[in-house]
Amino acid sequence: MKFQQNRRTEKNKLGAARGVFLLKRFTISSYGILFVYGLIFLTISVYHVSNKKAKEERIPFLLDGGHIARTRRRIAIIIPFLSTSLVTVPSYFPIFLQTARGSASIIDFLVFHNGQLVPLIDDAKSTIQGFEIPRNVKFINLESMQNFTSHFMRVIDQRLQHNYLDKEEMDNLSEMISILLQKSPYILVEYKPAMGHIFQDYILDYSHWGYSDFDIVFGDLPRWITDEELNDWDIVTYSYGDQDRVYLRGQFTFHKNKESINNIWRKCTHLSEMDQRYKRVLLGGEKLQLVSAEGCYSNAVINTKNISVKYVVKAMSDVKDRNDDSFELGIAIASGTQYDKTVIYKAPKGPLDLKRFQGLSYTWFENDALYNTRDLQYEQGPKRLITEQHKQRPGCMYWVKRDYQMDLCYDGISNTDTVMLVNGQLFKQSFKEQQFPHGVISKAFFHFQDWKRSFTSDQLAAFHRFHRNLLMSGYHHLGWQLFQEGAVEVLVEMSSMQETRSDALTSKSKQNLPPHYYCLSSVSKTTHSAIECDYAISWRDENVFLNISEDWHDVKESDVTLILTMKVGLTADGQGDALSFVEPDSDDVELEILLQHMESNIASWHDSPVLILVYSSLSMTLHQYFQTRMDELLPRRSKLFVAVIHGGQSDKKITTIALNNMAESACRTRWFLSGIDVNQGIVISQESLLFCNRAIRSYAEQEPNVVFVLGQMMRSKGRNHNDTSIQKRFPPLPYYSFLDILSQLRPIQGNDIQTQIHQLWMTMSMDEIDPRDRSNPNYIISLAKELHNLQVVLSFALAEEHSNFLHFSKPPILLLNSKGFLGFLPPQVIEERWQQCSNGLLLARLALMGNAIIPCPGAFAVYTRSGKNQDLSYHSNLGTTCNSLSSSSSITIKNSIIH
Repeated sequence: MKFQQNRRTEKNKLGAARGVFLLKRFTISSYGILFVYGLIFLTISVYHVSNKKAKEERIPFLLDGGHIARTRRRIAIIIPFLSTSLVTVPSYFPIFLQTARGSASIIDFLVFHNGQLVPLIDDAKSTIQGFEIPRNVKFINLESMQNFTSHFMRVIDQRLQHNYLDKEEMDNLSEMISILLQKSPYILVEYKPAMGHIFQDYILDYSHWGYSDFDIVFGDLPRWITDEELNDWDIVTYSYGDQDRVYLRGQFTFHKNKESINNIWRKCTHLSEMDQRYKRVLLGGEKLQLVSAEGCYSNAVINTKNISVKYVVKAMSDVKDRNDDSFELGIAIASGTQYDKTVIYKAPKGPLDLKRFQGLSYTWFENDALYNTRDLQYEQGPKRLITEQHKQRPGCMYWVKRDYQMDLCYDGISNTDTVMLVNGQLFKQSFKEQQFPHGVISKAFFHFQDWKRSFTSDQLAAFHRFHRNLLMSGYHHLGWQLFQEGAVEVLVEMSSMQETRSDALTSKSKQNLPPHYYCLSSVSKTTHSAIECDYAISWRDENVFLNISEDWHDVKESDVTLILTMKVGLTADGQGDALSFVEPDSDDVELEILLQHMESNIASWHDSPVLILVYSSLSMTLHQYFQTRMDELLPRRSKLFVAVIHGGQSDKKITTIALNNMAESACRTRWFLSGIDVNQGIVISQESLLFCNRAIRSYAEQEPNVVFVLGQMMRSKGRNHNDTSIQKRFPPLPYYSFLDILSQLRPIQGNDIQTQIHQLWMTMSMDEIDPRDRSNPNYIISLAKELHNLQVVLSFALAEEHSNFLHFSKPPILLLNSKGFLGFLPPQVIEERWQQCSNGLLLARLALMGNAIIPCPGAFAVYTRSGKNQDLSYHSNLGTTCNSLSSSSSITIKNSIIH
């Protein structure tokens, strides 16, 4: 009777205070969201979800063949999801999806939502917002916010059974929780310890359950999770090495699925007596603050008898290892040749050895006997009782209540100890890990808590691909490289492609050319920021016409190939005007001018191989006429490969970069010069081949992973090779020598990075004429600093705040090594509006992937044409910024690393 009177008194106090609450606001510390109390007491829909209905809503977890997952040892990782954003999945969500699939043999990820994901899920295609859903990721629709909240109200089920709350109180509390969850979904982390109870109806078929997050790169969990962890321990948690803080990590902890373990959380009264907590808040006796599950729950576990808990060092974090320089080289995410694993690793700590890290095959673990035959981590030596007096160290666990820190912070535990809780006593035992090739460090998962704050969907576009479709294009997916600035994809060409590159092209047969398709034009996708191919073609297509010299098979790997591209019949695409025809018998002076620019480049390349790729959108009659004129005007020379693509009368925007991608795949040489667009009237200097060979011998022998950038010049005011009014039938060929840079030529104008590259190129080029400075130590040190600074600036350009540095006025002309870190350059699919941004993006990616970017002393190219879209000056008032293009952006990379 007295208890009922106390309850009525509390209710009267609560009712009297409601008018005041309409004017008050309370703050949830940690996420600073203000709520008006009056909202809580709006008209509430009375509802009650019975346990019977909850069981009826249970859905089976179907695996291959449609069978319910029934296995003796299988883990259900529970992740509830709510979003306050219209874009209802975070930008890094594809990382979670792509890496979760590697654990399909032992883990199902159960994602519970209130129905807001339904419009994004395509069951027929098994996708969410266009991203492929692995078979072990289950999206479970609770259909409404009301039903979603009712599940979390189960934490006070015992108080309901004892009638500590009446229906009105229950409804008011439920509405409050619903409002809080929708305003700040992060509150869901408070409930992690109780997930096994909240969703108990959904995990009956699992031996274990656990919790995790979406900002995780999952590694090879089936190899890291041992039989001993599954059989002998009630709870297992993976830490980052901070073992002196004995707590259960919210990023990855799993439990045996049994009632005694699933109810330890009830010792945390902020959950089990949640109604009392919120009453105190409403009455002003307590501020509503986030209660970390890592505090109270960890304390409850460590003070529970007759349970066994293992705290293991098997994780990496960008926060814990913030000062680890090896993260600058990124996290390698390898999927294996069968796309059935996810192995993550990073470079070892200490002096960075980029060559060893990047040189490690992405399939090393498939051939490593130690990796596949024994535990990746194992304890050794005696177990030692932890008897060191623990004390409350300042900041030990700053994010949890001070009361809990007394039981969770210890002295005398190192980051090479496994900690074990057995029957209320703590033990420690040293552990060892397998030594992996090249000293790389591999773990069970990587938590990118800091990196995610700057990630955009564009930066992570490399994770958007449907990898099962790659086989059609002749590529096989091996994984990704994840950086703070974004991600790139790692692909390998199919074996037929590899054989083609190693074998000589012994005839003109298309069967000796690469078999896969190349994307020449693209369009934006509606589902996310990646783009898709609009027009693709293969070397073996009937619309590809070849004219290959008989001695093309004599081309040696040590030669250097010159690549020339041209488009005819197209309008300007921002990278160069295309040549247009009207009638076959019309005056073809314009054609001859461009062909003679082509001839000038061929002549400057002397007897080294030349590969020409032309795209034609002319009618078939005009196309045949064009081919005839090319045969007549092009010089008869050795080691010449000419290919003409007849795309038909189309308005598709074909980019120069796309043509270069296709041309590069047919090169037989290790080195090739790429980026010469004949439509722009680009002419290389007569000594370019000499200087390119000198640069390769001088630099590449010491730094094999190097990219050379040619100088880019334009003619000073004077004779104009594009002035058709003074042209005769055969105008003089434009030739330029190294000495012309001091008289007839001036540098193209561009952004700060282009200016920096040109100044370095000029310094190094003048050193070729007067090499006296080479013996000056100060000069050498200064030059080294400038080259290093260029590397840093290019890498920073991938960050969104510096991404306008990617906007080069002209695409760089590059001397590339097909056998460096990157293998052949990645084919890129570029949306037309981003072409100017892509000019700098290529160099930035090359720098980020470990290539030394060095100006090629003495070698340069001249822009001789002017006209629409050919103004060589750089305009600062750009209509399109490159922010959305930084790192991966609107470009789908078919890889920056080819093995």
